[in-house]
Amino acid sequence: MAEPSLNLQLKTVIQTLVQEIKDTSSYRNFEHFQSLLLQDPEAVDKIRQWEEKESAVIERIENGEADQEDLMELQNSSQELLSNPLILSYFQAQDKLVSVLQEINREISSELGFDFANSAAQEEFFNDLEEG
Repeated sequence: MAEPSLNLQLKTVIQTLVQEIKDTSSYRNFEHFQSLLLQDPEAVDKIRQWEEKESAVIERIENGEADQEDLMELQNSSQELLSNPLILSYFQAQDKLVSVLQEINREISSELGFDFANSAAQEEFFNDLEEG
């Protein structure tokens, strides 16, 4: 499938939107905590380990193999992860940025009359299938 090309005016509007997003306190705060997090290999490793554990539990759930113990272990791991102030601050900043991006998506979707981000994600998914 051929990639659609964007005209210069549309590219300019997109660049303006991106710059406006980058100028928000939510984005700057997220960038700040992301930078701090990336400077802390131990925190990054804790997140990586938690993500692996979460993936394993999700796989067990999908296969009908998960039990209450798996869920409790994941919940305990989550609480332990979030007891790290830097990790907690990073996830809070990420949540605030995601809220801004969701609001932008709602506005664009309202103007277009369909879910903009979901439609774009589905297109990416189908393109990946065709290429794979």
